Amino acid sequence: MKSMGQSEIVVMSLLVLWPVGSVVAQAPASRAPVSSTDQFVFYSDFRINAHDQLMQFVAAGDTARSACVAGLAEPEREAWSRGVRFYRETLSGRAGRRRLLAARFHLVGSGAEVEGELGPMPDGMGQTLDDVLVAYRTCWWEEDDAANRRWIAAIMGMLEEVGEEVASRLSQAYQTPWGEWPIPVDVAQYVNFGGGNTVVDPNHIFLTSVGAGYQGRGALEMIFHEASHTIIGPRAGEPSRQLRLAAERLGVEVPVVLSHIVLFYTAGEVVRRVIEEKYGEQYLPYVYAGGLFDRVWPEFRQPMEAWWQPYLGGRISMTEAAEGLLKALQQ
Repeated sequence: MKSMGQSEIVVMSLLVLWPVGSVVAQAPASRAPVSSTDQFVFYSDFRINAHDQLMQFVAAGDTARSACVAGLAEPEREAWSRGVRFYRETLSGRAGRRRLLAARFHLVGSGAEVEGELGPMPDGMGQTLDDVLVAYRTCWWEEDDAANRRWIAAIMGMLEEVGEEVASRLSQAYQTPWGEWPIPVDVAQYVNFGGGNTVVDPNHIFLTSVGAGYQGRGALEMIFHEASHTIIGPRAGEPSRQLRLAAERLGVEVPVVLSHIVLFYTAGEVVRRVIEEKYGEQYLPYVYAGGLFDRVWPEFRQPMEAWWQPYLGGRISMTEAAEGLLKALQQ
């Protein structure tokens, strides 16, 4: 089992339902899909979004959204404060990442599939989440759900027009077949600091509906970027195999981050070409628009443009591209 998102922090998800109290019974129905295509099934789920809001409070601290909490009745205000403290204590640090992994799997209904590997829901998390639902519903749910549904409606139009074309071209570029469709996609406000996260075995995507890089045509790149993580990784997919073989021939190591950069570059370039052909618009892939080659991976820009771009353009083979890429990174 593995998972990767934009941040390259491993995070996963599933959901074995815990006992439901009266507060949960009053909440909007969960796990009802908003919309779907052949590739994706979209959700704007009440409990997932409440969980996401707690994570955002832990990550961002006192934000503009805190004002509503101050106006709540004391029981709800205290329940929310306890929830934030519990999440901060339970999901922080290296051990917390594994607990977050288990929690996400349980929250979307597949917890039984990872009990042996990841363990159960963190003790007390189910009740903690139950306790904050009134506060979340009162302060943010209506606004969050509306934003999620607007985002889903916008991306649905693009997926209906070009989704199959993007999926087909990406599979060809990766020389790797897609797995089982459709992939569930939970839409929320925060997700993580990068805004997107994918878990595999079973596959599940989490995406922000409000992140700057996820709006407009960027949403198309990001959803296929995240979907690509279900078939491409450091030990998965033909690009990684070719990089490993090239590394053996050259007697070098494959940089751990390289498979993610290849995925980023490939998804962005394929979507760029489809947008240009279908809509007659210029599109700047996120690896450039988000400044990743400037801020995070400056040493990878020239090798990727010199070797992977020609491969995507059909001018050299993937084998040649992988070897050239690794040679360039040694210089």
